[in-house]
Amino acid sequence: MTLLELIEDGARQFEAAQLSYGHGTTNAFDEAAWLVLWKLGLPLDDLDGVADQPVAPAQVQAVNDLLAQRIATRKPA
Repeated sequence: MTLLELIEDGARQFEAAQLSYGHGTTNAFDEAAWLVLWKLGLPLDDLDGVADQPVAPAQVQAVNDLLAQRIATRKPA
């Protein structure tokens, strides 16, 4: 799985959960991108530079846990 695929999956989950935004991001994709990049310690301003980077299974699980927490708590990033 690439970083971009992980972000797109997170955005789909956020849209399905009908989350609200506005505390730094304005849509599901941007919120997912920020959380994924932050969780993996990647630069928040260079998605294009890392989008095709593969993500290890352990990292995917850590990100999915964070995304699930965002959905469960509904607390904005």
